[in-house]
Amino acid sequence: MKHIPLFKNFIIEAQRHKSVNHIENIKIKDKADKKTETDAQHYIEDNLEYCPRCGEHMKDCQCVSSDPWSTQNYHRVPKGNVE
Repeated sequence: MKHIPLFKNFIIEAQRHKSVNHIENIKIKDKADKKTETDAQHYIEDNLEYCPRCGEHMKDCQCVSSDPWSTQNYHRVPKGNVE
């Protein structure tokens, strides 16, 4: 008389003969758009000296001092009293 196997043994037996796809064995398809990457890199290089928020040159930018509640500085402000 045959006994009924446990579910976990059934799963282990089913997976025993299958190979595992390790990450180092998988070839990832590169779907990158080289032209867009190049355009973005050129844009970053061209605008490196300008503030991304106001567009002013970094020497003339007043964002840090005149806009303390911006997303750039908000996390630096100490938390106030909650009422």
